[in-house]
Amino acid sequence: MKNSKKILSAIVITLITFQLTACGTSGKQSDGSSNTSNTSIVSEQSGIEETTQAKLKETQEELFEFEETENGLAVTLYTDSEANIYNIPSEHEGKNVVEIAYPGFGGLTHLIEVNIPDTIEIICENAFSNNENMTKVNIGNSVREIGDHSFFRCKSITDVTIPDSVESIGEASFGYCENLKTVTIGANLKIIPVTAFAETGIEEIIIPSSVVELKTACFAGCKNLKKIVIPSSVTKIDKTAFQADTSSSASLPDLVIYGESGSYAETFAKENSIQFVAM
Repeated sequence: MKNSKKILSAIVITLITFQLTACGTSGKQSDGSSNTSNTSIVSEQSGIEETTQAKLKETQEELFEFEETENGLAVTLYTDSEANIYNIPSEHEGKNVVEIAYPGFGGLTHLIEVNIPDTIEIICENAFSNNENMTKVNIGNSVREIGDHSFFRCKSITDVTIPDSVESIGEASFGYCENLKTVTIGANLKIIPVTAFAETGIEEIIIPSSVVELKTACFAGCKNLKKIVIPSSVTKIDKTAFQADTSSSASLPDLVIYGESGSYAETFAKENSIQFVAM
């Protein structure tokens, strides 16, 4: 893959150099202004770049492996061990790719960025787990389900947006992403599951009004978490949701819960000696 890119780059440079040399004596009119040959060079260069990108896209798609599902195709594997960016294809041979399935793309030290298209509806468990050097993930706007441990221990990710389409995320789906500081949760998630964001670097977070429950240790060990906004829709919070660490029953020391006066969030905060601020 890398050699192909180098060869294509060399071809582009050679063609541009040839054009510039050929236009050296006739590239300007008698008044010193450039003639239309420069426009031709730019057009040719643009055309070559577009062709190169098209070929690279086609080549990348050929390296994915697929399997049939009831609703379309599931992408299961990528065979290029050197690629740093995975652009999950939205279709293959005229069929939509709707799922990222087992075995997925976990444990890849070279992977830096993943782009998930809007056709994907399901991300399987462990899909991208233990990709410790992955810094960026773009989740498509049709994803409904994110499986258990999907992004577990992706230690270099700093921010994640969970789109409004997502209705469920799995246990420890973003757990132990220690540099994850910013999380935006979409408007249709119903439950924050067990250890979903445990041991991350989240500093503050807003729980949407679609959520009704925060489960066991969902934010446990988030030592930087200082502010969480909990809506009145939440009627159940496990007592370990904000525990300082797995070996202690104490809550996160600097946490402040924001919510409506008289809400369950206020009751929980008082029962667990957590500061509460009415909004």
